[in-house]
Amino acid sequence: MVALAACGGAAPAVPIVHVTQPTPSATTVARHDAPKETGLVLAFEERLNGNIGIALEGAQLFVNVDGKLSVFDRNGPVAPRPSSWKRGDRLVVVGPDAFDPVAQTAHEPSTPKGLSCKSHAFSYDGARMSADCDDPAGDAVYVYDTRTSAELGVFREFPTAAPIREGTITSSGNFIFWESRASGGFEEIKSHVTGPDMSSHSVMSRDESMVFTTVDRAWYTDDKTPARVLNPKNGRQLFELERDVETVFFSPSSRLLAARHMKSWGNADYASDQSAWLTIHDRAGALVARVGGEGSDAVERAAFAPDDSTVAVSFASGKVSVYTIAR
Repeated sequence: MVALAACGGAAPAVPIVHVTQPTPSATTVARHDAPKETGLVLAFEERLNGNIGIALEGAQLFVNVDGKLSVFDRNGPVAPRPSSWKRGDRLVVVGPDAFDPVAQTAHEPSTPKGLSCKSHAFSYDGARMSADCDDPAGDAVYVYDTRTSAELGVFREFPTAAPIREGTITSSGNFIFWESRASGGFEEIKSHVTGPDMSSHSVMSRDESMVFTTVDRAWYTDDKTPARVLNPKNGRQLFELERDVETVFFSPSSRLLAARHMKSWGNADYASDQSAWLTIHDRAGALVARVGGEGSDAVERAAFAPDDSTVAVSFASGKVSVYTIAR
């Protein structure tokens, strides 16, 4: 890395949406127009109540509701089974927690003894975990290898105009993302080198080839710049997204991303409007599909299957839908 590291029940399949796909461009804004039709097909739907995290793996949907895991396939709920899971075996990461996917039990994270820890997070593969703790020297992020419980490092907040509030491990497991009020930065775990100052609304793809960033419009309400996707090795802009994009969800392969649009994002005229929808793009920024729209059930999160064949979407109503991506 240069710019950031060294410089830092079965539902019937029904058509849901059809959109057109633009010719990829490294500099143009990804928009909702162009020649080739693509879309999504609804494969499964479930309604739940609570704070929902989602993940897709194989033919199964994993849903974390307030720390309790539920698993579904096309036939409905999958019951937990006795498990021979042992330290070092695979974990499935769903929202902020990691689980034994067979017994559907949460993995008890290692944290420093005697310390108060506010939160924890896992890399995509569950192999590494970060814990945001308060130790005698102040706030710190501890990083662990979940397979061995080995401590991989202790990381302190870096100086900015506003105090750093939280550090979270990235999906690759190789960086800590530090977030303050409106700014943030990626610190490489191996080298302890922090990249350039960025927005607090920044996300790195699992393969570390892309970083999404956008101005925190809650603080900079008059800023009209679009959201951007950058190459973290050299800082070069790969493509732009519309300025109402608040965050993105990269697929595990990094070949697709889902951009979450919010009507109220940085626009005081729509402060009470909770509309939120997704556009799905390929890694060149070309539009693949759209989920929801203004006035519809607000989209909250998205998660792709590892092979990019399906995408799960959670909504504010508690609905979770799984779509096949028609390409």
